[in-house]
Amino acid sequence: MKKGNKGQKGWNWPAVVSCFVVGLVIQATMLPCMCRIGQIKMTVALMIDLLVVIRLGTAYLRREKGKGWVFYSILCILSGLIVELGSMVFVNH
Repeated sequence: MKKGNKGQKGWNWPAVVSCFVVGLVIQATMLPCMCRIGQIKMTVALMIDLLVVIRLGTAYLRREKGKGWVFYSILCILSGLIVELGSMVFVNH
């Protein structure tokens, strides 16, 4: 008899990938500017994306189940906004 998470579905990968793409589009339209601050914001946003991609790859290889994909989908979409708000708080113009 197998033990484990019976009845739980795997992650909704089409939703995660589409949220990741939407997040990249939002970052590409909202964050860049020619100043040094714009470059830093874009670098931080891309680093967040890299961490999310590493985590998604780990989840895929481990065939994780549950609702963890919802958090990462939201994080992908909101990462540009999080970086923008962080720059407003920490950077004095």
